[in-house]
Formats: sequence, structure tokens, C-alpha cells
Amino acid sequence: SHSLTRRPDHLSSQMPSQVYSLECLVEKTTISGTSSWGMVVSNSKAKAQKVTLKDSKILKCGGGLNATMLSDGQLNVSDSSIADNRSHGIYSWRAKSVLTKTTIARNSGYGVLHYDGPIDVNDSTINDSGSYGLMAYGYKNSAATRLSARRNRITGNSSGIFAYRVDDAKIVNNVAAGNRSYGVAASVTGRGAADIWNNSIVDNRYGVWHVSGKGSIRNNIIANGDMKSAARSAYGIYLSRGTLDVGHNLLFGQQRKYVNTSPGNGDVLKPPRFVDHAKGDFRLAAGSPAINAGTSPGSLTSVDIQGLSRPMFGAFEIGAFEYPEKSGSVRILDWGEMAAPPKSLLLNGRPSFNALLN
Repeated sequence: SHSLTRRPDHLSSQMPSQVYSLECLVEKTTISGTSSWGMVVSNSKAKAQKVTLKDSKILKCGGGLNATMLSDGQLNVSDSSIADNRSHGIYSWRAKSVLTKTTIARNSGYGVLHYDGPIDVNDSTINDSGSYGLMAYGYKNSAATRLSARRNRITGNSSGIFAYRVDDAKIVNNVAAGNRSYGVAASVTGRGAADIWNNSIVDNRYGVWHVSGKGSIRNNIIANGDMKSAARSAYGIYLSRGTLDVGHNLLFGQQRKYVNTSPGNGDVLKPPRFVDHAKGDFRLAAGSPAINAGTSPGSLTSVDIQGLSRPMFGAFEIGAFEYPEKSGSVRILDWGEMAAPPKSLLLNGRPSFNALLN
């Protein structure tokens, strides 16, 4: 257990800012107030190196954690806080990075920027970054770049989640909210796909941007504005190029819901009805049209963002949260909204008064 703070110049030589090791564990340590990076891992020669930051803090430094290793290495960050640094929160290259239960907040650069390797980010919070919240970038080796982002809360950043020039992306069960540009974006260059499923993408300027490659966008809530009127500059799903499988999404509050793509089977265009939208509580309220309106995510996930079983009661929900009550989607209609007529009032599939006479 250590606490490292700003040091007088005559002591700086005793505490080098770089770590060269085959295996390194930094645990229960606070690093704060350095003029450069709080922690630097720089080793281009050691094989199968493993670096772990656990139950620690990097605060108010020139940058948070800077890690450059060989592709067979691994960086693990868990139960830690990287906040208020003057550059990126985490800046990593090549080695597999695994972030779990970590808070990355108010860093002036990217929250997390990872190049040319796989990265898994789970059960973490990334908020109020000066640039992207979470970005995986296939800069020189897109074939090795893969992103898995599950059960995270990415809020208040310049943009939310961006898988750029990656071989594969799995973006599942996240909340991406209040980001100043798009909530989620993906560009796939390899044989893989960008699977964007069961996210609650709320109050971003733009919803989901599929830049290129193959992708699926399903079971997402994509909602903007005050939930009563459409945001003029917002779009829901934007396809630049590639192929998309779209369906069972709830879109609301955008004037342009689909750009260069079409509504999918099972899409819902109604207000999502959150527990407390104003306070950022995006759980589904009773009567939400997202309840029982989703489709099976298959092997992508068996739980929601809180760890609840998916599905809870036989039918799947749209969004990051399962609805935990059996009451389902029974709800009070808004003024002026008409309930779907019973089948006995349909004639040739359309509502008809004449059906009453038959």
C-alpha cells in the first residue's frame, strides 16, 4: 500500500516514472500530482509480460496510465480510479487490456484510448472526458484490434464508444448517455462484425453511427431530447457504408431516425418511459413499450447491465435493463394515443367499424 505524490526535484531520481518488468503488480496505491504520467509501462522486449493495477488511484497527474507492451502481454486494471488528469485516462498499445470495475473520470483527453490490440472493458464508468470516452483504434494492425464493452456507463464525454478500424466489436448492455456527439460508433475492417445490442443510448447528439463493415444493431433504446419532442440535429441510426442487420430497437426524439438504412422488424417508435430520465435512471418504468419487445441476444449475453437474468420472464427487453416485475408492459395510454383494436375489430388487417356487423 503506497501513496505517491508530487516530489521535490532532489528525490525524483529515486522514484522513476517508468516501470520495466516481466510482471508488475501495483496494488492499493495512490499516485497524484505528478507533472507527467502517473504510471508508465514501457517495455518493448519482455515476452508475455503482465502488468496489473488494482485497487489504486491515479489522480491529478499529467496523464493517467500509459502502457506500451508487446502484443503477447496483458494489462489488467480493476477496482481503481483514474481521474482529473491533464491528458488521457488510459493510453495503451498492442497488449491485451482488461478493465474491470474501474472509474475513469474528468480526464482532459480520452477516457480510454487503445491501439492495435484487443481490449475488454466491463462494469466500469467513463465520464466527462475531454475527448472520446472509450476508443479502440486499429492504427497499424486493425486485424488484431477487437473491442468488447459490456455493462459500462459512458456519460458526458465528447463522444461515447468508438470501435474504429477494428476486426470485431461486441458492445452490449451499456448506458451511453449525455455524450456531446454520438453515443456509439463502429468501423469494422476485418471478417468480424460490430454487434451493438441491448444498450441504452440516451441524450447524445447522435445515436449509433455504423461507419463501415458488417454490423448488427438490435435491442437498443436510442432516445433524445425531453422525450416529448424531436431534437432537430439528432439522428437515430446512421449507415455510412457496409451492411447492417437492424431490428427490435426503440427510437424516439429524433427528426431523422434512420439515415441510409430502414426500420427493422420489431422496431418501436414510442417514448421509452424511464424510471427517472432527469436523474439519469434509465431503468424501465412500468408500462414502458421496451418491456417484452426485444429479441434473444443468443450467446452475446445472458444478463443485463445489473446482472439480472436475460430474460427475466420469458420475453426479452429492449435496452440495457431487464424489467424485474411480472406485470410486463401494461400501461396507461397517453392522452390522444389509441390502443390497438382487438382482433374482432379488424377487417382485412385494418380497424373497421364494419367488423362489428359481422
